[in-house]
Amino acid sequence: MKRRQETFSDAQKSLQHIVGKIDNVDKCNAIDIFARKGDWISHIIYPKVNSFEAWEIDPDYIESLQTNLPNAQVHCRDSIKFIKENTDYKKFDIVFIDNGLNCYGENREYCEHFDVLPHIDNISSDNCFVIINVVTKPFSYDDYPDWKTRRNEFYGVSDSSELSLAFLEVFYEDYFSELGYDVLETHTNCREYKDGVDYNYHFGFKLVKREDNG
Repeated sequence: MKRRQETFSDAQKSLQHIVGKIDNVDKCNAIDIFARKGDWISHIIYPKVNSFEAWEIDPDYIESLQTNLPNAQVHCRDSIKFIKENTDYKKFDIVFIDNGLNCYGENREYCEHFDVLPHIDNISSDNCFVIINVVTKPFSYDDYPDWKTRRNEFYGVSDSSELSLAFLEVFYEDYFSELGYDVLETHTNCREYKDGVDYNYHFGFKLVKREDNG
């Protein structure tokens, strides 16, 4: 229990640090697309913003989510599928992608944030702040060959078992540029440790969509 409490505290402090970098946060409309019960991370952003929307795929979490975030708009849905299929949904100034680690989904068809980012403009405003979880040093990596394959493909490397922050900052700047966004600011903070290793980070990106992309 103590270790979980420490991890919980680390994650909260990390997100508070990242959210502190957002300009005029009280005027922002925010969304968490993997909200769970809303008591792990969502509640850090929820009271600071103008409006908050929370999505969660597991119906067992919805009642708790509504209780923990009483003024939020709550939807039970497959977030990734919904984002891919809906191009005219409302846009948000803050997009929080509290993605799971490893591969997940009914058939392990999703992996980390890799299936969300290509469609981020379907839910993000032209001037937005996107927060994601980034695994720098996966644990139990050899036990999950599909996770290893997806990471290697996404990052364009032959070995993604240890990625430096310097590499990742450049990678995501280039990645968002390909999507039509300029990265004005990048903020990183360690979210979680495992056995003393800083393996999971919050990355926050202040983005602006280039005019030549509509």
